[in-house]
Parts: sequence; C-alpha cells; structure tokens
Amino acid sequence: MNSPIFKEAQWIWDRSDRKAYHSYVRARQTFSLKSPDDAWLLITADALYQVWVNGECVGHGPAKSAAGRRSVDEYDLRNFVLSGPNEIEVLVLSIGVGTMTYCLGEAGLIFEIQSGDQVIASGEGTQVRRETARAKQTVRRWILPCVEDVEEGARPAPWKKAVVVESDAEIYLRRVPLPTRAPLYPKRLVSREWVDLPNFQVGFRVKPALLPAEEVIQHEIYNTEAEFRLVITSPIRQKLTLTPTLGSAKWSFKGKELFKGSGWSLPTKALPEIQLEKGENVLVGQHERNHFEYICLAGFVKEPVEVSDLDVTLSSGEKHVVKALPFSNPYDLAIGARPASDPSVARTIWDLGVVHNGWISFEAEGEIGSSVLLSFFEAMDGDRIQWPDGCNNALSFRLGSERTKFESFFPYGVRYIAVHHTGGDVTLSDLRILNATCCGTRQGSLISSDIMHTAIYRIATQCLESGTDDTYTDCPTFEQVNWNFDNRYTGQADFVTGPNPEIARNSILLFAEDPECQGLVTSQTPTAWRTQPIPLWSFAWIEWCWDYYWYTGDETFAVDIFPVVAKGIDEAVSRINARGLMEWSGVWHFSEWGRGRDDSHAINSAEQAGLVSAMTAAEKLAKIAKSDWSCAAARKGLIKAVNKYLWDAKKNRYVDSLHEDGKHSPVSSQLTNAMMANTGIASKEWSAKLALEIASGKSRLLPYGSPYGLLPVLELLSREGHTEKMFEIIAHHWGDIVVKGDGTTWEHFAEYGHGSWPTRSRCHPFSAYVLKFYVRDFLGIEALSPGFAKVRIDPRPPEALTFCQGSVPVPSGIVNIQWKRQGDKLDVIVDAPADIQVVK
Repeated sequence: MNSPIFKEAQWIWDRSDRKAYHSYVRARQTFSLKSPDDAWLLITADALYQVWVNGECVGHGPAKSAAGRRSVDEYDLRNFVLSGPNEIEVLVLSIGVGTMTYCLGEAGLIFEIQSGDQVIASGEGTQVRRETARAKQTVRRWILPCVEDVEEGARPAPWKKAVVVESDAEIYLRRVPLPTRAPLYPKRLVSREWVDLPNFQVGFRVKPALLPAEEVIQHEIYNTEAEFRLVITSPIRQKLTLTPTLGSAKWSFKGKELFKGSGWSLPTKALPEIQLEKGENVLVGQHERNHFEYICLAGFVKEPVEVSDLDVTLSSGEKHVVKALPFSNPYDLAIGARPASDPSVARTIWDLGVVHNGWISFEAEGEIGSSVLLSFFEAMDGDRIQWPDGCNNALSFRLGSERTKFESFFPYGVRYIAVHHTGGDVTLSDLRILNATCCGTRQGSLISSDIMHTAIYRIATQCLESGTDDTYTDCPTFEQVNWNFDNRYTGQADFVTGPNPEIARNSILLFAEDPECQGLVTSQTPTAWRTQPIPLWSFAWIEWCWDYYWYTGDETFAVDIFPVVAKGIDEAVSRINARGLMEWSGVWHFSEWGRGRDDSHAINSAEQAGLVSAMTAAEKLAKIAKSDWSCAAARKGLIKAVNKYLWDAKKNRYVDSLHEDGKHSPVSSQLTNAMMANTGIASKEWSAKLALEIASGKSRLLPYGSPYGLLPVLELLSREGHTEKMFEIIAHHWGDIVVKGDGTTWEHFAEYGHGSWPTRSRCHPFSAYVLKFYVRDFLGIEALSPGFAKVRIDPRPPEALTFCQGSVPVPSGIVNIQWKRQGDKLDVIVDAPADIQVVK
C-alpha cells in the first residue's frame, strides 16, 4: 500500500463478509518498543473502532467521513506503552447498512505504531477473531447502529491470522482535535426503587423482507404495503399487558385494532390488554410508512409465552419469514418498567446535571453472569420520565469476571442514567461518561445585571459543547447528524463564543466531499438518506461557506470551496421555471415545526428567499475566488418574479407558497415575510413596517412556532433596531428552558410542545443561535471585515439593563468589553488585540 500516512500498514479483516450486518471483529498484536517515550498510533477503520493498549482504552473513531473516504486518527501512546512487551487490541464494527451518519463501505482495519525508526503495522502478523461477546442480534438505535448487548463471559472464538484485504478508501489525517474524554460524573442521586421489567419482548428486522437488497442498505423512507402475522403461544389462558415500543405497524387482535405503532415516536395512549387463550394466538399487523428496520413488541404476562417467527405477506403476494429476536431491545424493558410491590429489579437513577454526549464507563463487581441494563434519557417531571422518541437509548452488560471495567463502544446523549440490576447482585462504581466533544475550551463569556440573560448565555454555550463531536451535531441523544441548516447557525454561535474553526471547517467540507454531489449538496452528510433533500438546508450550506470565510478570513478555503458553491447555484438556477420562480417537487419543503403552515408545494416562498440569500453569498465568494462566474442576473430575475407572483397586494404581504393551480396560498407567515425582508426581496420601507408590526404585537401573519421559525424574525427585529422586543422574546422562550433547569437549549418552544412535553430534544445546539444576538446586540461587537480585522463596538442593550461585561474570541485574541448605564449615559470600556481596528 502506497500511503503518505502509513509506512507499512495494510488493511486487514477476518474471512467473513466485509459487508456483514452488525458484525464485530476483534484484532490484537503484541510488540516491544525501543523508545516508549516516543510512540504514536495511526488508526482508522470501516465503520467504527475502539482501541486499547495494554488493557487501557485509548480512544474511539474514526471521525465522520464522506463516502469512499476514511479519516485517520493519531494518538500519543507515551502514557500507555511500556519498555517491555505491549499489546494493542482493536474492536471494529461492520454496520452492514448505510445510516444517516455513515455511507456503507467494505469493513476493514488499518493501524500502525510509529516509534523512532520502529514500525509496528497491521498485516498478516495481526490476529483476529469474531467478537462473540457482542454476537447477540439486537435492534437498531433508530438511525444509529444496533444496541449494545455485551456478554463478557461468552466463550471466545479462536484467534486466527488476519487476512490482508484491499480498500479503495481515500485516507486523510483527522481534521479536528480528538475527543476530550473528560470524565463527567453524576451530580445527584435521583431515586432508588424496585421495578418489574416486561417479561415478554421481541423484535423483528422487517426491512430486508420489504425492500430489494440494494434499497435495504440505504436509509430512505419506504411505504411497502405488507401484512404481518405473529403467533403467540401461551401455556395458559392469561392476559398480555402491552407496554410502549417502537415499530411501524398497525396491530390488530381478533379483528380489533390494538394500536398504531410508529418508528418515530412511542405510543402516547395507554396500550390495551390482550386476552390470550391457551395455545396459539394470532396478532395481525399492517406495515406503516417509515425509514426504520425493526418493529418491536413488549409487555407483561403471568407465565412465559413462545413467539413465532414473523410471517410477512407483501401486497404482491410475495411471502417472507422474519426471525424472531427475543429480548433484543433492552430499551423496551426500561420503558415498560413498572413499580414493584415486592423486591424485584433494583433501579437507580443518576443525574449528570445537563445533557452530555459521551461513552458510558464504569467498574462492575459481582457474580459471573450477573447483569445490568442501563438506559439513558434527557428529562424527568417528578417521577415521570420523558423517554426519547424513536431512539433505543440503552445497553445491556453481563459480567464475565467478578470485577471488570467497561466502556461503551458508542457515545450516547445522556443526562439521566437509569441502572437496572437485572440478574444477580452487581455493584457499580466510578459510573461516569467520557466526553465525546472535540471542542476546545470556550473563551467567550457574558455576565449582566439581568440574571435571566446571563443564564440563557450559559445554557446556550453548554449546548454547543454537548452538541458537538467531530462535527456540530443535531441532538446527541437522537441523531448525532451533521445537518447543514442547523449547523450553519450552530457555527455562528460557536464562532463568537468558542471558537472551534476546525469543527466548522470539517462540518462544511464533508458536504463538498460527497462523491454524489453534482450540484446542490444534500441536507445532511455523511448519509444514506438522499431522495428527499430540504432545499432551504442546501442553500444554507452555501451561506455557511461565506460565514466561515467571514469569521476566519481564510481566503484559501473560499477559493477551494467556491467551485462546489457555483455548481449548487447553477443547479438551483436550472430549476427556475417559466414564471421565473424556482420550482422543486418531490422534496421536503421544511422551514419550521410551527403549525398551520402551507409549505408542501413545488413553489415555496421561503425557498425563493433562501435561494436569493445563497446567491448573494455565492457572488461574494466568487469575488474572493477571483472568478468571472456570476448569478447576478438570475438573482435579479428571481427577485422580480417573487414580487410579481408571490406578493398579495390586497393583504400587503407575501404568501407562503404558490399552489399547483397557480393560486396563492391562503397562509402568510411571519417566517416567510421576515425572510423576504432580510434577503432584500422586499422594499426597505415595507420591511421596516413589518418589523414594527411584529414588535408591537399587531402582526396578523401566521406566527412562528419553533426556534426555526423565530430565527428570521429575530434577524429582522435586530436589523431594524427593535432590540428591546428581540431580547424580550428571547427571555420568554429561552427563559422557559432556564426555569426547567435543563442546562441546554431545546428543539421546540414550551407553548407548542411535543405531545405532553414542552419539547422533543432537550439538547439542540441549533437553538444556541441566540448567542450571536447576545454578542452582536447585547455586547455590541460586530465584525466589519473578514477575520474580525475591523470591529464595531455598538452595544444596544434593553433599557432595564444597567451593567454587562463579556468576552468575545476573535482570530487574533480576545475582545473584552464592559459597560455601565447611568441614567441616559452608557460608559463603555473596550480591550482588544492591537491588530484589530475598533470602531465605536
């Protein structure tokens, strides 16, 4: 192998299928070093790895990579190796399908230890074996790989000589810092109690029975019509009390509908009891639209029952049998737990204080074969637990020795840890998570005379840390996905409080490196979900490229990224129809979670504004790249068409969409109209009036319903000088979060909520975008030129604020500002790096 990174290492695997589903392989190699004070490990794998040296976990990886590429991690081993014999062990997972964070490749491992002139490399001298401790088939963690179920005492497979394999993957050195792995311990004990866990649980991997093989490995939404038939054989006449489970099937029993399952969310109503007769009992299910692989059932019975394999009949008449996977989902057991009157399963709930993203670690002591089940969630209300929707967030561990250490293979989003002692007496110690964030130390700060605003700043900066691994991520508990719209605004907040330019750059570049990107980038990457892009998200990526240049002043980046930007705009322009409007059918016209919107049309007004804004960013990048490419004429024509066809002169507003019959949408929203103002489509005079109407509470437009919808409204209020109202709105919505004590920002607003809860994700870094308003309007610090070479200091605080001080990181140092209000006078003190031109 000819590589600029590895000197001698070769890709290796065992003799199994390199695209096997949910398949773990362990590799090991012994070595001696001449100079243990100078030893470095280079390593990557497809898909994921965990590595130990001399029994101590060194780390996990690799970082996310575009299809056909692999990021190589580099570890300093000086604190791990000895002068005598050493051993490296690596556990590698073949996922076997694409996910929303991974594009399917051929499994493999490559590593090399470099120490002076010594090289210890993966190859035929490496030993490999199947990881029998993780051989049990479990269900998927929603859009992530399968649940961890570890039987440490399983009989190990024999070690065998590794097989050298070929790999076409392009490798490159990791572009972001390694995870901090800082230990984070529980802050308090919430409860100790006895519970009963469901004694009936089964999962079925139905997707391969419902789709062609080439579609199974993707992660697309599918709507295959099919009937499921499940036989439950009971030894006696008894009741089966169902508990909530995930699974996209509508279940019936004896002709009566039981419940309609979903892969996205748990049932919200109490589930019915089923009267099982002695012998065979048949449940019938109808497949529901989803993009998940499994359906599950769980509940309580007096006497154990037997469950058949699942008979599947497609609408075409084609038949399949899907293997039953009993007790394949520990999450179902945790969710279904009920209080026990007699000592049964001991459950202890610990609180980390805020949501973090990291690897679960503990020491366990007990009898061999004893076990624990750990489940993770973000919120509680009294004794009520908000189980994360669409997310099998749990793991199961059985001891193979009387005392052992454990560290999870996957990082989890977690605030509360529920520990269930499911078999034997197990004592856990040193329970903690090891932080998976790759962020550096935050340098921004804000303290003001209004403690609510100070608290909002604090929870937003915490959310940036909790919502970042090797990219910014959309909600660490649920998805861990690099979405471009969310992460553009996460990045805007990070740049003025962190900053972490390596994270921002890596997040952006992953889109540009997608080999299937021939025009507009996808909505998230790396991904196996491609057929339903979100136009506003693709446009946001182009604006994100400009953001990065503006904050860093990195002209090389702007030049290198511009060709991809230009291709994206060219594709969007090719979708402009005879009216002069962009028309795009068959996509997800998402703009926000608010109710009453009318977005699902090929001509969507917010998307027209998003394209205009992207065109503006592209034109500016073209100048930096010294390119003669231009979209100015197309931009001018699009603005003209929007004002001709999407303007409602009678109501003096823009409509949210143009219907297929050419009629105006009856809906006009604050979001759409604020975007028209912010992008320069609307006149300055009308935009000023719109801002005044919204600020005064007199707007009759459909109001925003989530942080997504509020963002352009806040931008408008800031631009038009209504900072008092802007911070009043922020204090209200983000104040709700502060009062609830979550410590990180939400995905939704409390008054709209998510079912019976105020929000779904309690850790959504997109909503930390308010930080940019605190820096720009509260502290009054705004860049006037790329890289903050020239900065304007112009605080515009609410009238009630009498004092504020804060720090803002810039590429050349820190800008510190302090101000006090005395009557009508605002005294400002600024301390900035010498190379920054400050304009007051």
